[in-house]
Amino acid sequence: MDIAAAMASIMGSRPLSMYEEPWMQRFLSKVSFVSFTAPARGQISNTLMNECYANVKIQVDSLVHSQHS
Repeated sequence: MDIAAAMASIMGSRPLSMYEEPWMQRFLSKVSFVSFTAPARGQISNTLMNECYANVKIQVDSLVHSQHS
């Protein structure tokens, strides 16, 4: 769930603090069917951003490689 939240912020060009905003927290609590605490911007900007980058890079490299084969 943290990676999906980070990707929503990063790939959507949204502020890393969007999940800390009270209205977003209220919205997430209303629609959430599972217990989920959105990651803090510090967590997104460090470990989660690196993981998202690595995942996207793998996908892009795969697409580039498949087009050159």
